[in-house]
Amino acid sequence: MCHIETYIFVDFETTGLFDDGHNNPLTNPNRSNETARERAQRLDNLIKSDGNRFPKITEMAYMSVPRVLFLEGTEQMSARHLSSISQDGEGIEPVQVVTNVHVRQLNPQLNDKERFKYEELQRKVPSVLLKQSDLTCKCTFAQEWPGVVHLLQTVPKPACLVAHNGLNFDFRILCHELRKSDMFRTHPIPEKVYFLDTLSCFYELEKEYNREIELTMENVDWTLVLSQFQPNSETVVATAEIEETVQQNGTASEAIQNSNGHKSTTVLHRLTVLQETPTKKPELISIAKTTAKRSLFDEDVHPLQFMRKTHWSPAKRRCIDAKFFESNNRGEWNFNGNHARRLLCGRGNFKLENMFKRFFSIAPQFHRAQSDCEALLQVCLSYGMDFVKFVDRNCSSFPDCFYTSSKNIQTLNSLNTDL
Repeated sequence: MCHIETYIFVDFETTGLFDDGHNNPLTNPNRSNETARERAQRLDNLIKSDGNRFPKITEMAYMSVPRVLFLEGTEQMSARHLSSISQDGEGIEPVQVVTNVHVRQLNPQLNDKERFKYEELQRKVPSVLLKQSDLTCKCTFAQEWPGVVHLLQTVPKPACLVAHNGLNFDFRILCHELRKSDMFRTHPIPEKVYFLDTLSCFYELEKEYNREIELTMENVDWTLVLSQFQPNSETVVATAEIEETVQQNGTASEAIQNSNGHKSTTVLHRLTVLQETPTKKPELISIAKTTAKRSLFDEDVHPLQFMRKTHWSPAKRRCIDAKFFESNNRGEWNFNGNHARRLLCGRGNFKLENMFKRFFSIAPQFHRAQSDCEALLQVCLSYGMDFVKFVDRNCSSFPDCFYTSSKNIQTLNSLNTDL
């Protein structure tokens, strides 16, 4: 377990995707309970199996955030979200975090065939913004990588490179570029620099949220909870008076005005709001005719009311949907785990752009490396200490050959033979 001191958010714009489906979460789903060593081994296996077939980087962004500033950002975001819930909505408001940003466009050095494919991709995919003509005057990866190494060397350690779907895409491409340019010999990744794939991180965190709520609901004594909401005699009398006046006058507002001493009662106020819906007048009378216990409990009580949400991260508050809960005819509540799991495994739910839209109150800007890093930073902040603890427990080492070390000569020679 590491105590990560610096988070470095990483994103690459490239000339395309891998054609093997590994970078697609639908065909290559998250692997639960995978250890850090197993993730490193999987990355190594992917690199070795690719050969020389991989996309080229056209733009790379590295955004470093010290742990102390990241923690301050999580606290600020959580406080703002709690305030917004009580005022005008539940969308999370992004926060400003002071970061060091290193962004470079790269000349991918495409041959004629690769250039044709890239231009064809641009015509089909509007989000591919960088033109070939924009990149020919830029430096290559080999020329720009030493500047990245300087960033990695100077940040407080341990440090962690953080990318969304990074294991199957960003880190995979990075290692390929290091091998192709032979940079892992002259400018290897500094020691105590790890990596984390947030796609797996977010999936595991939300799965744990659902499991936690499911276990909580299984251990609630709903008979005891229901007993705490037995209406007192005044409430029963007031409800009967309102029912009688509604039947006579047809409006709940007149009923509430005629029930002296009960005008400010919270339960009666809520009942009034329900009964004043113009198009549902017959249903309102039927609501008043239900037993006091069932009417008051169904309308005024939800399991989320009794959970300490102030201690939850903003992401957890957004993830735990009230629709995940269902009640039976005895007034007992259950957590619909099947519905929660369907949402968890739904198509595109963990795409970064979709997550940003689900959590935040503003429209995202994507498809440039720096803006994608900023979006990923904000989503990670929304998970608060849950994200911080997950990174400390689950960050992985890169394959040994990419680190500064003299013990890997045999491995390096083997890789050169393969190339």
